[in-house]
Amino acid sequence: MATIKEIAQLAQTSTATVSYVLSNKPARISEKTRQRILKIAADLDYQPNALVHALRSKISYAIAVLVPSLKSGFFPEIIAGIDDEVSGSGFQLMICQHSNSPERLKKEIQLLRSRRVDGLIVMPSGGLQGEAKYFSELRRKRVKLVLVEQNQPDIPFVISNNDTGAKQVIDHLFELGHREIGYVGHRDRRLESYCRAMRERGIPVRESHFLIFDEHGPGVEDYSAFLGPKPRFTALAATRDEFLFPLYDYCLAAKLAIPDRLSMVGYANFREGKILSPKLTSVDQNPGEIGREAGRIALDLILERIPQKSHQITLDPKLVVRESTGPAPGTR
Repeated sequence: MATIKEIAQLAQTSTATVSYVLSNKPARISEKTRQRILKIAADLDYQPNALVHALRSKISYAIAVLVPSLKSGFFPEIIAGIDDEVSGSGFQLMICQHSNSPERLKKEIQLLRSRRVDGLIVMPSGGLQGEAKYFSELRRKRVKLVLVEQNQPDIPFVISNNDTGAKQVIDHLFELGHREIGYVGHRDRRLESYCRAMRERGIPVRESHFLIFDEHGPGVEDYSAFLGPKPRFTALAATRDEFLFPLYDYCLAAKLAIPDRLSMVGYANFREGKILSPKLTSVDQNPGEIGREAGRIALDLILERIPQKSHQITLDPKLVVRESTGPAPGTR
């Protein structure tokens, strides 16, 4: 591998001059000398030592992204959006999965900080007591931190507007005549948004219509007890698409026709929902755009750029109507 000393010898100049040219630092060097050095470096396929450069510049050109899961179609699309934004600036991503474990999330962050990554883009677990306080402490320690899908007033974030998405879902079901609506998912902000939208439409919010579970999701036996042979509701909304996928098999076995007997609406618009039969109606959060915005904010923080846009972004999702929703029974 070529060295600065070898380039200096061939260019008949000092190593300091070569270093200034290759690091693009301002110096009184003639354009002829600069071009000679650059040509020799290119001919020798010179590759700078990334570790030495990182120590000198105090930038490692690494951004860590922490996600709950790499299996879900939503999070990999966010990661792809982040990479689209940061790769052109020479940054690489380190991907970590915390599996919705608050303890693992904290351990991963501690390890990544010890490795001197330049910034963190975090999709939180949602289960850490005092999580907001923990993130605020990181911010006070000058950690370059961006939150995704969690808003916190003192920290940069990119979120999809749950209220807008939930309202689109409930408005769609209301217009189809549904007045008894169930829910499958976590007891979280999205459920709160669904409940608000239902109250605005005068739809009763019934706890008995909710199947609430932890991060591991429900099993077949949970669905069986929840739905029974004759569900108490005519439509079902979910916090994520994947929680509805097992219901397709259950409804087929129980002879509950979708959407004739039970309409279903997902959230996140996973690719898998588009190949189900019937195709799943879902809320598209535009994860690619979420990722690109998060990447832009991270670069602003790391490179100390003057921001051209806000560092607290709320994007509006869009309901994609397919085949899994239809008129409520008795309204056709």
